[in-house]
Amino acid sequence: MRVTRFTAAAIGAAVLSFGMTGVAGAQTGQTGDYLFTDGPTTAGVVCHYPSTGLNQLDKMTVKAPSVWWPDTNSSSNTQHGPVGWQAFVYHKAESATTWKLLKQTTVHKATAYEDHPAYDPADKAPFTNLAISIPGTNYAFTHKFRVKVKVYWYSKVDGSVMGSVAHTVLYYKWGPGATDIRTDDCADAV
Repeated sequence: MRVTRFTAAAIGAAVLSFGMTGVAGAQTGQTGDYLFTDGPTTAGVVCHYPSTGLNQLDKMTVKAPSVWWPDTNSSSNTQHGPVGWQAFVYHKAESATTWKLLKQTTVHKATAYEDHPAYDPADKAPFTNLAISIPGTNYAFTHKFRVKVKVYWYSKVDGSVMGSVAHTVLYYKWGPGATDIRTDDCADAV
């Protein structure tokens, strides 16, 4: 049974309301379905602090997005193509009003399939989480760190970007063993 676009949209909306939330930025061009792991019960980023000495930020683990290929042909449900994602780390002093780019990862690419049935985990690109080293000792204890994730869909013809979407992570877990999830950023020190 083929799932209609209306049914797929309703399923997608339901999935988004159960912990896969956040603020998606500008969406451009042609994209497939996508979900960002970022919600009050599943943080989009885990902040890692060493357990010895000063507990300053050591690294951030960014959760991989779920990405599917767009449905461009209703007579086929096996369409697939190249997609990619990368993370951008921004930082600022506590008193600063603007965030500055600190690091960006390379684009990690994989093949995604059209999501049939809707949001089928078997069809999404096999992305893995990214660990980004942060030299917390280079910053004041009051520094803050934030992550933006960007997803790309590439043309199978010439490899150019045919669409993209960006998302600023809202939920951060301050330590892999931590139970509380905080909003907005990772602090340099805990």
